[in-house]
Amino acid sequence: MARVVVFAGGSVGLKVLKHLRESGDEILRVHTAGDTEYAKKAARAAGLSTHGLDIQKADFAGLNIDFMLTVYWPRLLKPEIFSLAKCGCINFHPALLPVNRGWYPHVHSILDGTPAGVTLHLIDEGADTGPVLTQKKINILPTDNAGDIYSRLQDEIFDLFRESWPAIKDGIKAIAQDESKAIYHKKSEIDALDSIDLEKSYRARDLINLLRARSFGPRGYAYFEDGGRVYARLQLNRTGVFE
Repeated sequence: MARVVVFAGGSVGLKVLKHLRESGDEILRVHTAGDTEYAKKAARAAGLSTHGLDIQKADFAGLNIDFMLTVYWPRLLKPEIFSLAKCGCINFHPALLPVNRGWYPHVHSILDGTPAGVTLHLIDEGADTGPVLTQKKINILPTDNAGDIYSRLQDEIFDLFRESWPAIKDGIKAIAQDESKAIYHKKSEIDALDSIDLEKSYRARDLINLLRARSFGPRGYAYFEDGGRVYARLQLNRTGVFE
């Protein structure tokens, strides 16, 4: 049994909380970021009557924490917080680190062909720079758009955690990332991707990749100007039949 504090986001955060309880681990606290309804769901999944939104060092006094987990958590934790976990603070990152640190790895893997994957790694003072506990490469299909990849990465990172959690608790060795292969993307980079210039020449592959990288579920983010913005969403399959 491990004593765990979880910083939870998204559907993966809820699955992780449920799995920890099923595994007999003790969830000491769960923190969520802003969404009150999600916070209530997280508290229920953790079997707790309350949840924490603000993060103060004093909140963790005397808890005897083995692990902290940051699961699709949108903020960097300060060292004074993550250092309280005796066995480390583990981050869930939907990329094959050190490739595509930072934001929107599912978008950048389509655009530049970098490998996609999921990683569980220890947090340090950098952004997605800590030693790797375990990771898995994920294939991108030529019919995938960003939404398809994002969903698959969520499934795969939870499966990776579920399969690896016993070994992590037993103390598997973390391996330093290879800085010579590191790629980092800022959140702001995404804004420069969406405008399509109707007077510009594009390779067919590049334009298709841009459109599928900026198609997410029912939303299309790429656009061109023609009396105002016109948005595009790309659908691809191997049958030629679309619903």
